[in-house]
Amino acid sequence: MYSPIARASLAAAGLVAAACLIPATSFAQRAPARVANLTLADGRRLEVIGLRSWTPAMIQDSLARYAPGESLQSAGSADALRFQLGFADATMTATADRVVLSVREPQDSSLVHYRRMSLDTTAGRRDWSAVSDMILQRDPAFWAMLSTLGQSSAAGDLQITQAGNSRATTRALTRLRELRGDADYREARSVLTSSPNMFDRSVAVLIVGQHPERDDAWRQLAETARESDGMVKSVASEVLASWALRAPRTVDWTPVSAGINAMLNGTSVGELPNMISVLNRTGVGPANASAFLKNGGDMLVTFLDSRLYAQESRALLVRLRGADLGSSQAAWRAWISTL
Repeated sequence: MYSPIARASLAAAGLVAAACLIPATSFAQRAPARVANLTLADGRRLEVIGLRSWTPAMIQDSLARYAPGESLQSAGSADALRFQLGFADATMTATADRVVLSVREPQDSSLVHYRRMSLDTTAGRRDWSAVSDMILQRDPAFWAMLSTLGQSSAAGDLQITQAGNSRATTRALTRLRELRGDADYREARSVLTSSPNMFDRSVAVLIVGQHPERDDAWRQLAETARESDGMVKSVASEVLASWALRAPRTVDWTPVSAGINAMLNGTSVGELPNMISVLNRTGVGPANASAFLKNGGDMLVTFLDSRLYAQESRALLVRLRGADLGSSQAAWRAWISTL
């Protein structure tokens, strides 16, 4: 995978490649996005989700030309698609029996609405350094923190310290627990909104992540999951998923409906599966349907044809519709067009 610096330099070059590679298809002519299924040489299944004008063969040929060494199933394929081939978004998930590559094609860039945030790593907050150092040192306890947010402190703290097994982990955990006050919460939310430092924003996610009882915390992390790049969006997505699993509750999503609409339409496809699961566990229903899906819902509906994501995606559509229209994309797209 490419570093943030490499990504920045590749993005401009990718625009040149994209200009040569985008098929000549107007917006009005776009077909519904689809899922392509292939069998890899090692026997695993490959799903490519979100194809509209491209085919897996076209992607493979373009990767061979513009990103030698990368392939549809390689670890760096998503970065190569975004930063060298100009795809609007791409992410890859691998399981024991399946590789899933979710994409937004270059001509679909108008459907992707990121929150553009800096990936700066300099001049971080000294008062949060005990926690941010965990990220810099790649301490596995950092990721354990994400998976335990929402459960009891005693059980979560034990899991975290066992994962890190170091004095630094204990210092970080102690410092994080000190940052539970209202003033700390407000400061963390401000950092998520405006700080250029992605490590500080990641720590801010953990601070906000100690407050699943607050609706505005859920909403802020949902918005953070729409960042265009970097680790902060993944951290926010994992905290939301942990909350939904361990502390599900009804959330008023109204103030961030536009952002949710953007995600269900295909923004931040890497975080979309978690967001779908979160919405399924936070009391959404037909009253949210228009705000969440009007003029959108493209990737959510496309997920109906994915073996990995179909169940949760259909469940969310049923919640929003108030009735089940089946597994066909066409039926759901027809309904969304009436919103």
